[in-house]
Amino acid sequence: MDTKFIDIVATTDRLARDPVARDLIQHLDANAASLGLTEATVYCDFPVYTDNDGTPYSPDLLLVSPLHGVIPVRTSPIDAHGLLAADATMGQFSSLLFSRFLKSPTLHTFSQLQFAITPTLMRLDNSIAGGNEDVRCRVVTSLSAFSSLLASLRRSSPLAKPLTDEIRSVVEGAKALTRPNKRTIADPQRHKMAAALRKLEAEIANFDQRQRRAALVNVAGPQRIRGLAGSGKTVILAMKAANLHMIKPDARILVTFHTTSLPATVKALIAKFYRHFKDEEPDWYLVHVRHSWGGSALGGTYSEACRRAGIASLNFGQASSKVGNKQALDHACRELLSSGVAPYFDHVLIDEGQDLPPSFYELCYHLAKGERDEKAIVFAYDELQNVFDVKMPAPEKLFGNGEDGEPNVSLQRSGQRISGSVVNDVILRKCYRNQREVLVTAHCIGLGIYGKIVQMLESAEHWDDVGYRVLSGAAFAAGNQVRLTRPEENSPVSLDVLQDNPVIDTLLASSQDEELTWVVDGIQSFLASGLKPEDILVIALDRPWRYLPEVARRLSAHNVDTNNVTDNRRGEPFTVQGKVTLSAAFKAKGNETAAVFVTGVHGVPNLARSGRNTLFAAFTRTKAWLRVSGDSTQGPQAKTILGEIAKARKLFP
Repeated sequence: MDTKFIDIVATTDRLARDPVARDLIQHLDANAASLGLTEATVYCDFPVYTDNDGTPYSPDLLLVSPLHGVIPVRTSPIDAHGLLAADATMGQFSSLLFSRFLKSPTLHTFSQLQFAITPTLMRLDNSIAGGNEDVRCRVVTSLSAFSSLLASLRRSSPLAKPLTDEIRSVVEGAKALTRPNKRTIADPQRHKMAAALRKLEAEIANFDQRQRRAALVNVAGPQRIRGLAGSGKTVILAMKAANLHMIKPDARILVTFHTTSLPATVKALIAKFYRHFKDEEPDWYLVHVRHSWGGSALGGTYSEACRRAGIASLNFGQASSKVGNKQALDHACRELLSSGVAPYFDHVLIDEGQDLPPSFYELCYHLAKGERDEKAIVFAYDELQNVFDVKMPAPEKLFGNGEDGEPNVSLQRSGQRISGSVVNDVILRKCYRNQREVLVTAHCIGLGIYGKIVQMLESAEHWDDVGYRVLSGAAFAAGNQVRLTRPEENSPVSLDVLQDNPVIDTLLASSQDEELTWVVDGIQSFLASGLKPEDILVIALDRPWRYLPEVARRLSAHNVDTNNVTDNRRGEPFTVQGKVTLSAAFKAKGNETAAVFVTGVHGVPNLARSGRNTLFAAFTRTKAWLRVSGDSTQGPQAKTILGEIAKARKLFP
């Protein structure tokens, strides 16, 4: 479980260079209980805001405490002559922070915040003790004086947790990054589903402690982030990229992934976070958001590395003709690596690592600047995204070996250089995308729990890593019965269950026409209940090139527009305002919507390997409602799958 004591979020290496900040944090941490700082957070060198002239302002430390409010602190050297300048700088930062808080209706009444902002200047001597008459900030010259300041600011009762969560969300920029689409609900009784979705999206907007650390803390070397789909990895990497761009404005940053429909989504996330702090667009000449492969119309990590090396890149057809589709990217990257790759990026962030071959990791290693254990490479992957590769290879196997035979990346080796509470291996157990019922059902189907089991996690520890708890039968061996549950705290956002609109619903149709009618009627019902067209996704598993145009034709007859992303070859947005999204399963990966129709499950090729993986990926695209349908006349698959779903729902959780 997350700690209940003071949380220290070091976004830079300031603590190694600032003894006053280091001493203050050690004092606060050691005396957290007596000072009333349990549940408090200290940010180092964060956040950074700019004024209208583009001048940046940032505190050395920022303390957020339910009992003391918000305290920006200047700890860097201040002499008597620089006191007024430091006071002005901290005052301007506090004004910029105040303006951000005012944008949240939760935090203020008219223009009065429900908590105090107390800018403070500190130096551990008495050189600034006098001449403070014109200074607006609090001035302290000792650790005991800071304790006295906290005592004077202490409230009679702590701020409520939702209020503290909102303060942190604004400070961290998570509120801007995950801000839901504005929903005007004129009639909550009629538009109950829209009201339930708005409440759900508001819950998702706040990061937990593990996410906060992963997003804002910069590790001096490689870092791994792993967790279930929907645990926030893509958002974390977008936050990290934007934050790096703010604190290192001249650094060249790569964000790369495997899904062709993700570039626009990731760029939008980075831009939202960056604009929250700087009120301007990121410099896209320095922040490279790239597909893994790329091509003539889509920027790619591999293809652009070839261009910089003066080598003709292979396209998918050329590579797959030599080694087959599954090995195509691996083959292309190995050919490039054999020619030599020069370092180019100061920071490399890899998303969707479960879909990328080791040679691509090795390419990213060589593209990153710096010595072996100092290369700033962050790689994130989904646990159980592919149910047939339940364990990703160790980093020592992913990034290749150096000339000395040692692995290029070893988290254990590079971790020896890290001090304090910083970690280079982050496990995210909480899933924010999927409803608990959907996630448990998806895992049951993906692993074949209630059919023919095709794969199984090997230990209680691995189940714990993905957010489950073993209730009985801890001996994981063939023939033993094991009982598992998914605790509510690991699926913390829950939808208001509506009697007429269950979280999961299914149809075993007797014809394609019946199935199409059910899907179209269901979409119209969602729209009538207040959802927007872009909140809805249809994933076709059976011949999407024939099925999706028919869905589009029928919706058009009801004046509902659609966006068929199977025709998208240039990286346009996955969702388009005012249009229902239509997609094949592989195109939907990495994206999410409120309501998902997974249709044509009779078309799943098999229930032994790829078919179950496809079902799992499709089910986990929804953050609210899941609808699954198939045609019983097209073979036994639909009846089998829907029967397993029924059993999973009966035994949930």
